[in-house]
Amino acid sequence: MKVELNHIIGRFAEGLEAIDTWPLPTRSNQRTGATYLPGTKTLTESQVVDLVDEWWVTLHPGEFAGGPAIRTGVRYPTLPKTACDYMFSSDGSSNPAEWGVEVKHLQFVGDNGGRQDYQVPKVVSPYLKDRGLIHDALRLHHNPVGKRNAVIGYSFEYDDDSLDQAYLYHPGHGDRIEKIRATCVVNGGSLKLDPLLGMADAYMRTRGLVTGALVTMPFEAWAHPCGGRGTVFGWEVTHTTATQNPWHPW
Repeated sequence: MKVELNHIIGRFAEGLEAIDTWPLPTRSNQRTGATYLPGTKTLTESQVVDLVDEWWVTLHPGEFAGGPAIRTGVRYPTLPKTACDYMFSSDGSSNPAEWGVEVKHLQFVGDNGGRQDYQVPKVVSPYLKDRGLIHDALRLHHNPVGKRNAVIGYSFEYDDDSLDQAYLYHPGHGDRIEKIRATCVVNGGSLKLDPLLGMADAYMRTRGLVTGALVTMPFEAWAHPCGGRGTVFGWEVTHTTATQNPWHPW
């Protein structure tokens, strides 16, 4: 079957919900050594990609005619020190793969509910130093690794209703939930992706980096008290053969 971006986004959302119910590996804070609570919320991007792939191939093998050709962490042919998060084909092809995808996990809050203030640059910064979503789109635009390429991301979002529901699942972690609520109050009552995605969409469309509509899909993953309701989003990336500086083509 020919896979479109909306199908990838949908499967990724389903996969996030599914793996959240699995026994998941735990992580620790690199600075303090404190162990994070388990859940999709605290997995690394690479762990999520690997687990979602495992779920997808196992639950939907018929979507990979000729056998799955999924590879993670594949080096860019033109950027040998850099790896693409996720490459796969629904027809078993591998050179090039049907899709090359870069994945971003955006976080409004951390494991303890404390606010994370680097969410905005992780989406809209064009600078190499920030390793943001727009940087990923630029890299794929100038160095396509698949027949088609995309940047996708996922993030949890918060408001009073979702935080009240989190209390029902995690009554023993009210301290974390109330930290999130306090940040929501400062932000006018919620922490939502819409304003940020609108900025990124306008910027990348103006630069000719993306084609087609921004695709979004909701998901729910409640294993962690700072999880809950979220959104998977993504754009298909255009490509060019121009020999410009790949980081600052304008």
